[in-house]
Amino acid sequence: MNNVCIIQYAWGEEFLHQVQITSNYTFLGCKNFSYDYRLYTNKPRTNVMWEKPKLILETLNHNYETVIWLDTDCLWLSNEPLDNVNTSCFGMTYHHACSHQSIDHYNAGMIIINNSKETIYLMNEWLNESDDNHQWQEQYALNKIIKRKPHIVCCLENKYNSVCHIPEYSSNNPIIVSWHGTNNRNNKMIEYIKRLNND
Repeated sequence: MNNVCIIQYAWGEEFLHQVQITSNYTFLGCKNFSYDYRLYTNKPRTNVMWEKPKLILETLNHNYETVIWLDTDCLWLSNEPLDNVNTSCFGMTYHHACSHQSIDHYNAGMIIINNSKETIYLMNEWLNESDDNHQWQEQYALNKIIKRKPHIVCCLENKYNSVCHIPEYSSNNPIIVSWHGTNNRNNKMIEYIKRLNND
């Protein structure tokens, strides 16, 4: 077992297809930087969105030093390691309100989690935090905790979660490219990778 593990959760054909689209890059990066990889495909125990903190906690309990969560619509370009940038419990990009989003928030589509007693406590706190029926569910709940305890998060540059269809959240030199919330994601991901391979 390595010290770092990348995890993803895919429930349903659309999300399994996204994993397949990005798998060559994911596996290459894991090989180059000696990361483990775990793909969870279990039926959601309560709510599909709330599988995220459950699976992160389960993976942390395997005693990894760092766990990296990637939504299935993320493409890690495998050009840089991911375990050396987070200096707190959670490493996430911060997205200001803009024409595409109505509120400031830390984006939970990519999270770098450092394992510690405080992190385990916070993971349980996250699981018990109400999402107030907000559409962002688990992401909204985590942001509530961060507002109360801002020290628990390390704000990462947009290149670690470059949302390619939102200029305010994108980077010219991405490490992770994402398609959060956009329509026809799978085809857009395929076209992006075709362009990469042709360059």
